Amino acid sequence: MKIANYLKSNNEEKKQILTDILQKNSAFLIANQEKKLTKKQVKTIELLYQKYQNGWPLPYLLNYQDFYKLKLKVNSQVLIPRPETELIIDLVLNQYQNLKNKKINFLDIGTGSGAIILNLAHILKDYKNYQFFASDISKTSLELAKENAINFKLSKKIKFIHSDLLEKINLNSNYLIITANLPYLDDIQIKNPNLKKEPKIALYGGKDGLDIYRRLFTDLKKFKKIKYIKLFLEIDPAQKNKLEKIIKYNWPKSEIFKHYDLRKKLRFISINLNNQL
Repeated sequence: MKIANYLKSNNEEKKQILTDILQKNSAFLIANQEKKLTKKQVKTIELLYQKYQNGWPLPYLLNYQDFYKLKLKVNSQVLIPRPETELIIDLVLNQYQNLKNKKINFLDIGTGSGAIILNLAHILKDYKNYQFFASDISKTSLELAKENAINFKLSKKIKFIHSDLLEKINLNSNYLIITANLPYLDDIQIKNPNLKKEPKIALYGGKDGLDIYRRLFTDLKKFKKIKYIKLFLEIDPAQKNKLEKIIKYNWPKSEIFKHYDLRKKLRFISINLNNQL
């Protein structure tokens, strides 16, 4: 079979698998349409496509996902980083402009593959007064995040901590920026068949989806003496009001800001827990 057979099929998934198998870009495929594929290559493409049709997400089959500026290794032990989550990087980068000359700790809670913290450390790697931390309750997720850090030569920039939320995290900077894309699916949402191949521990947040956030805002009180804390969370828009009550109950003086994605859908909130600049 020739490359042309796949290019003419208009099957984008097969084209992506083909590109990955050959380790070539689309320009190469177009320029070499008459090139014949080996039987092994064809068999691999068809096998991976069959798995995709059976419900396996393509990033798991190809073992990578592009996220912001990096091509991350992923596997079925971690949540696949979603394109819409990239907005959190932009939000953080806009915020840190006010703190460029400060000694800042960046902390990513529930880091998974390391998608958020790796991009921040990559973009801000020339700032010597910044420190980067990432935590996860899953040891397998942390190992993958560490592997990604090694691949991008960032392993010396980021400290990875095996921790249930903030249990084993102690920071001493006066300036702390936290990112967290924590599990927030409720009893109904977790039953979505499109999610059955992804790890439940990275998705399920209890009966109403907010159990982990309740614990987080209680745990955050250990940082009350830090004079500046800015927190960025990805949320379900339907949970906004209930989540705001949780935040205000624990942090009455906090300031909450809403952020919308390109489809004008509420996607993130940022919270000033302490703001003494």
